[in-house]
Parts: sequence; C-alpha cells; structure tokens
Amino acid sequence: MKRLLLLVLIASRLDAATILIAPDDEMIRASRAVVVATAESSRTRWSDTRWIETVTTMRVDEAMKGSLRDGETFDVVELGGIVGETGLMVAGSPRFADGEQVLLLLETNRRGEWTAKNLSAGVFRFRGGFAVRTDVETNEPPRLAEPFLRYVRKQSGTDFRRSGQAEACPTCSITSYLITNPGEGGTLGMRWRSFASTVVFLSHGTQPGALNGGVTSVQRGLSTWTDDPSSNILYAYGGTTARDSGFVGSDGVNSIQFNDPSNEIPGSFTPTGGATLAIGGAWFNTSAASTHVYNGERFYTIVEADLIVQNGITGAGLTGNGFDHVLAHELGHTLGFRHSDEAPSGGTSSSTALMNSSVAFNSDPTGAALQAWDREAVAAVYGSGSTCSPPSITTQPQSVSVAKPEPITLSVAISSATQPTFQWFVGQRGVTNAPIGGSNSSAITVQPQNTTSYWVRVSNGCAPAADSNAAIVTVNGCPAASIDAQSQSTTIVEGTSAT
Repeated sequence: MKRLLLLVLIASRLDAATILIAPDDEMIRASRAVVVATAESSRTRWSDTRWIETVTTMRVDEAMKGSLRDGETFDVVELGGIVGETGLMVAGSPRFADGEQVLLLLETNRRGEWTAKNLSAGVFRFRGGFAVRTDVETNEPPRLAEPFLRYVRKQSGTDFRRSGQAEACPTCSITSYLITNPGEGGTLGMRWRSFASTVVFLSHGTQPGALNGGVTSVQRGLSTWTDDPSSNILYAYGGTTARDSGFVGSDGVNSIQFNDPSNEIPGSFTPTGGATLAIGGAWFNTSAASTHVYNGERFYTIVEADLIVQNGITGAGLTGNGFDHVLAHELGHTLGFRHSDEAPSGGTSSSTALMNSSVAFNSDPTGAALQAWDREAVAAVYGSGSTCSPPSITTQPQSVSVAKPEPITLSVAISSATQPTFQWFVGQRGVTNAPIGGSNSSAITVQPQNTTSYWVRVSNGCAPAADSNAAIVTVNGCPAASIDAQSQSTTIVEGTSAT
C-alpha cells in the first residue's frame, strides 16, 4: 500500500499556516491580480515535479486588478490533495468548496499558473457580512465585507474597471446599475419609462447659507443629468411648491425639500461623526400592468421623484463643490441609479463616481460633474438620446360568436417597434385588474365558458403604451337540437300497442 505523506510547510500547526502577513495595501499592490470569484469545481493531479496539486476552476464575479475579466473562468493551483491512494497535506494551502465565493489576491507560480498569494494569506472568505482569513493564524479582526471591498478596489488602482468611455458594459444587465430591493422580494430596478416631456422639480423652503438658498446647486444638478450626450434625460427646475414633505405619500409633485421641513431625515447635521446630507428616491407601482420593458428587461416605472436635504448643514462644502455634488448625487437616485461602489454580482463599480456612497463634503474636487461610471450607467439605462417611438396597433382583435365553449385565437398586428411586449387582459379596454398570465404574444388562445371580453396592451418602454379594442367572445350556450335515431314505421292489429 502507498504511504500517506504529511508535509508541513512554514507552519506550527496542521490546520493553519503561520505566515508573515504584510499590510493590506502592500499585499494588494504586490498581487498580479485581485478578483472576487466563485469556485465551480476542483480536481487533483501530479505536477511535473511529482507534487500533488489541487486545481480549482473559478468564475470571476468582479475583476479588480490584473488581466482577468468579469465572467471569465480560470484555474487556481494550490499544493496538496489526494490522487488515488496517495495524499499530500500542506497546512495553509487553501481549498475551495464548490459554489463558494471568495476574494482572491493572486500571483503566478513558476509555470505561469494562478495561485493564491502567500498561500491562504491571499484568500478572504465571506462569513456573515465579514471578509476573513480562515486558514492562517493572524491576530487581525474580521473586516466588514462591503467597506473592505471598496478599500480593495481603491488600492488596486483600477477602481473604475471599464474603459472609462460613456458606453454600457456589454456583459452587464441594465438592472445592475439600478436600485433593487431583493430583501423585500423585489428583483426589478426602477427607471422613468421615457422623457417624452420634461420632468419638472419644484423646491420648498431654502437651505440657509447655500447659494440662492440651494436653488443654484439644484439647477446645476439637474443640468448635469440633462446635458449628458449619452442619454435622453430631461430634468428641469420649475419654481417653488407649498408642499413641505417628500416621502409622506405620493402626490404627483416632484419636490426638493430644503432644510428637512418635516423632519424626515433622523437627527440633524453635525460636522463630526458623520451625517446624512440628503436622501433621494422615487415612487412606482408594483402591479404587472404598471411595469415596462426596455431593451428586453422589465422595470418598475417611476411616476414621481422626491429629494430631501438635511437641516442645519454647515461647512465650506455648502457654497463649494460639496453641495453641488450632494444634490446631483441624490438626483441620480431619483433616476433609479444605485451607489456606484455597491455593485451586485456582475455589475461594474467605482468609488470615484458621482454616485459613490460617500462624499468629501468640504474638499470635494468634482462637484456635480458626471464621472466615467456615471456616464456608463446613463448610457445603459437611458439610451443614446435617440427618439423613443411607442408602438401602435394596425390590426385590432376581432369579436366572434360560438355556439358552445371552444378554443378561439385572438390576435393583433402592430407597427414596427423595438422589442414589444404584449399583456392580455380580461374585461373592458383599459381595465387592468384581470391580467392573463403568460400572455406575452401578439396572439392568445382562449376558451371562455361564458361571453367574455378581451383586450391587449402593447408596450416597448416608450410612452404611451397602445391599448387594443376589446374583442368579445360570445358564447350562445344553446347548441342546435338534432335527432340521433328514430323508430321505423310498423303495422299492428287493431287493439294492440306499439312503442
């Protein structure tokens, strides 16, 4: 029988290596690649020098540094494993479970293959919201995962990982740029259906100490999004409103509430210890009939937007770049954009964008200007500024009468439209409380038991949607009578009977 070889390298115990850990920034700079990746499968082999190695195929979820790219697969080669009846154990050499997501600091071995830098020192595993090294002895505290990932991106020197051009990432979904609420069961992002007309914002009150009471910064923020050449966004300032609350009910007014008149932001501004400077959001309806499709993806349709500014803000940023930055940032949220540094799996990220989650308020260098990630998001979510053409129905569904329930096909024809969607409903035209599930086609086959009306709404992300006429399937419920058999003539003797 072959013997089991136990090899301990630079280790004082069998389950963890003792390694001199360099500071995070030094480790990151010295790594040839830094990625967040998910393990797909592992296998073992003999190396050319007769070591046993474990090779794990990884899929890149986020490439932060180096030549690897999002969505690419690659192999990580580590010492140790079992081939047949022979095993090699190397303490501190990492192993990866299928489906496990990790942060990898990578270098290459003498054959040019990827391997974790300094064994397990180059592997951070995600545990309960923390990023931790689990296979190496350290006295370091666990790191909060999201702040640590932001730090790694910044230290990697490729904080914005795309080309920096105002073009959408070809492998990213539009939704990846938008706010979603998966914790509340929602997977859709929100966006304005179109800008067939300008979205007008009205302000309430003033921001003490800000230029023109804050209106100057509002106008700069609105212009920032409207003037971007990669989109068709149309935002404008329209004066003042008596409305003194932002998120206490939707009332059809797109408002900017200066100095938080209704105390909707907890507390008040403090110059130390951190502060919420403003919040921005949008209203939408979750019913299927109120969503829309754009470039093949479905979205909640924004119907109203509001922005609230904290009370008592002070500091140099109030009349400098900081306040411009804050209001332009919050207006970005009213367009549906998420924080640039909080990317979902498969999404791009940046901590230098206008939509970054924090701002150096008193020393901000950019003000309201869009940065590379912001322009990427705009290009993806709101197109290239071309005219948005809504669909129109050229052939209406036709009413029909049947003697008894039987399958009937209703259909419409439409003018040329980009990626149209069809939603059929039961009831009179415009009544959307009875949608027919799975009916995204220009034709539908129905078999009503009683006389029923049907109609269809056609949309393609451009307002307005097209509603067909109602087609009525009339079921008479009274099939014609027929004789299936009858008696033959017969002759009988008087006084007898016949049936």
